[in-house]
Amino acid sequence: FAPSQPTSTMLSTSFRSNREASVMNRQDSVRKASLGFSRLPTERHIMGSVRVLVHMNSKWHERVALYTKRHIFFTNDSKDIVRDVVPLDEVKSIAEKDDSREGLKKLGHVDSQASAHAESIHAPKKILVIETDPGGYNSGRTYLVKTVDPGQHQEWKNLIDSLAAAARKRKMQTTRFKSSQMLVASIFDSQVAQKTFGLLIFANFAVNIAECQYTDTIASKQYMFDSLQLAFNIIFLIELVINMYAHWMREFLRNRWNLVDVVLVLSTFVADYTTIASQITVFRIVRVFRIVRIFGKFQTLRKIVLSIVASVGPMIGAFFVLIILTCFYAVIGVYTFGKQCPQSFGRFDIAFLKMIQVTAGDTWVDGIDQFNENGELNHSFAIFIVSYIMLSCWLVLQVTTAVLLDSFLTASRDIELEELSL
Repeated sequence: FAPSQPTSTMLSTSFRSNREASVMNRQDSVRKASLGFSRLPTERHIMGSVRVLVHMNSKWHERVALYTKRHIFFTNDSKDIVRDVVPLDEVKSIAEKDDSREGLKKLGHVDSQASAHAESIHAPKKILVIETDPGGYNSGRTYLVKTVDPGQHQEWKNLIDSLAAAARKRKMQTTRFKSSQMLVASIFDSQVAQKTFGLLIFANFAVNIAECQYTDTIASKQYMFDSLQLAFNIIFLIELVINMYAHWMREFLRNRWNLVDVVLVLSTFVADYTTIASQITVFRIVRVFRIVRIFGKFQTLRKIVLSIVASVGPMIGAFFVLIILTCFYAVIGVYTFGKQCPQSFGRFDIAFLKMIQVTAGDTWVDGIDQFNENGELNHSFAIFIVSYIMLSCWLVLQVTTAVLLDSFLTASRDIELEELSL
């Protein structure tokens, strides 16, 4: 017999309800796992434990409650599986109710069968009603909990009360800090602020250029340059402190440009205000490297630099081929033209540098004439130079450029996708 229409509708509705419940349970499991509550806390974080009865599905279930400063973990008897978690900073209230049939019915959590089951368990006459935040981890769920040992009831209630109050206080303090941090971050990350700091970095670089131009200035001008350097040092230190406050700590450390800022700002202070370091040329050169920070202030420049850095790996192979080819021709040059032209091919290092100059189009090889004494072309030398130019400049360098362009475009697309995903 074919089922009637109402029966089909009921089956369809039941199937949809079960499927929706399954999806919701799966999403809840994924959410809890992403919050990191699926694992037990470490021993050093556990403050204590107590055996309790937790009401679920119209029945009382025996659990072990492990409590830390921030959470209550309900586990199985062997303490190896987390059944549920209650963040203490999301506990709205903890109240006591009667553990009688009438008291349980007033809470609306049990039926008559569950009440009979509750009365069959030897437990205290009071239960704790733990209400959670509706917008929190447990979505406003109310927990009915009682200790297995009646003597631990009041002590455990007082302990959970104090832990929850302390956790809520910490959350309020953290919320104020986060709010101020977000405000500072929104101002610091704005286009106006970043471009302003970028212009200051460029102005500092212009001062370095002017100082190098007027190296033999009088004392008054040198004092002006030193004062400007001090002003820039203070400005960039304040910028670094604001950046650390706005993005501390994981977000700050993940940004590679922030680490560059830390190294350059601290190195500049060491170079300028340490007696020994100020006399070492290497430390004084650190000031010039401040211009590198400008790449982190402008998105276009930052994308170009990151794409070039990402292209270094594929480029290593092409550069290695070019180096091998140059070394090969340098060795041939030493064996073939070493006695004829010692100033260009007398040793391997001289010959290698000469071939690099030829690759760059810097100069022709000195000391070897293109023509012999009778006016004929010096064929051996011509074949040597022309073949090298064809292989290095026309072939290998072109392949290297193609590899660089392909790697650059791929890295640029990856960076754009990463920025979009953020």
